[in-house]
Amino acid sequence: MAEIQQEKEAIAKKGNFLWGKGKMDGFHASPLKIRKRLWERRGPPRENQGESNRLSAYAADSSVRAIIGSRFKDRDTFLMILQRGIKLFAGMSLPDLYPSSRLAMLVSRVPGQMKRYREERDAFMDAAVREHQENRAADDDKEGLLDVLLRIQREGQLQFPMSIDNIKSAVGDLFAGGSDTSATTLEWTMAELVKNPKVMGKAQDEVRRALAGQPKVTEDSLGGLNYMRLVIKEVLRLHPPAPLLLPRECMNDCRVLGFDVPKGTMVLVNAWAISRDPAHWDAAEEFIPERFERGEVDFKGADMEYTPFGAGRRMCPGMSFGLANAELALAGLLYHFDWELPGGAEAEELDVTQKMGVTVRLRRDLLLVPVQKLIFCKPQYPKNHVFFGVSGKEVGTCWGLLGPKEKMTAKVAEALIRRFDEPLTDEDIAIIAKLTRLDPDALRVAGGMAGPEGGEETAA
Repeated sequence: MAEIQQEKEAIAKKGNFLWGKGKMDGFHASPLKIRKRLWERRGPPRENQGESNRLSAYAADSSVRAIIGSRFKDRDTFLMILQRGIKLFAGMSLPDLYPSSRLAMLVSRVPGQMKRYREERDAFMDAAVREHQENRAADDDKEGLLDVLLRIQREGQLQFPMSIDNIKSAVGDLFAGGSDTSATTLEWTMAELVKNPKVMGKAQDEVRRALAGQPKVTEDSLGGLNYMRLVIKEVLRLHPPAPLLLPRECMNDCRVLGFDVPKGTMVLVNAWAISRDPAHWDAAEEFIPERFERGEVDFKGADMEYTPFGAGRRMCPGMSFGLANAELALAGLLYHFDWELPGGAEAEELDVTQKMGVTVRLRRDLLLVPVQKLIFCKPQYPKNHVFFGVSGKEVGTCWGLLGPKEKMTAKVAEALIRRFDEPLTDEDIAIIAKLTRLDPDALRVAGGMAGPEGGEETAA
């Protein structure tokens, strides 16, 4: 135990290099791209264009950015290889059913597919390591996990040497385990929020109050989003990303609930069933984020009735990163959009049938319609610029931007505002007028409200 503690302290001295506060924003170019894709969508979502695929792309890209870094030119190919490996790992094969049968190994194609996958993954990891080693001196980007591990290996101050093979294995495992679980959590969160509109409204109100006036979500703006965190906790209770966690090996002969468990037995813990056990949870099958308000139960491994990340020394090492990843994405989705089911379907009609695998996903792709909300943003540009969100169900003009010498007339304002789903209120007008220094009467005319006829030209 003393040696393990010394090892942890040695790594800690290298700095809070990745998972700590303030480290997430550098890895999150992808949420802006997702927002742009949602803005550009017109009409009801088509097959394979739903939120499940977009959330998967976001989670995978964020993981790649954090672990490998944006400098890796073959990142997209690397991503496809790892996704294929996850599918192979989740599938059933003859050697799984008959592990002692040599005939099963010979007949099945899976062992050969796994071998080819491992060779391809190792080749890409070798390329990534070489690329980082060659370009490190000339590159001043933020460090990814691979950079940090290479630096620790180079400085050689650990009690146990770290080999290149150790680094490749750690990086590959972290990405394979992190991308799919993050996407699963986000997918189930959006599904549960759509099914529970009151919870959705409460979470959106909190996010929009906390981020009022900001053009985008950053890690620093997440501090006051307590209810949103309760929502994520409840999703992790009902839908743990890895419902059976990772296999454990029994180190000694033991007796559990009257059953003898020999040494060497592979043990699976059904975290999904435990977190829905009525003996530990009131209204166990209902989605009630408020159950965590008192903070009596947490997922850090001390409460065995709630272990979405496992427990003990082998609990998930990427827990902090995964949570920050999910919080940033969810805050952005709630801040910028309202969400509806296609075709005006009711919340009760949402199909939440589960698809089993390493992670439990929705059987059908999650198809939602994003409705852009009016978000008032403080000017982020030189003096006299105007910057505010404009759009509705049919996303056309997403942002209005006037230069310092341009002028706003009622006609121009109407062209920008005409796509709002609902008429502007007096409060809306007051906020826009304050942020843009436009004439409130001209804005009322543009927004279809009662006011003086016409509208004089007003300088932006």
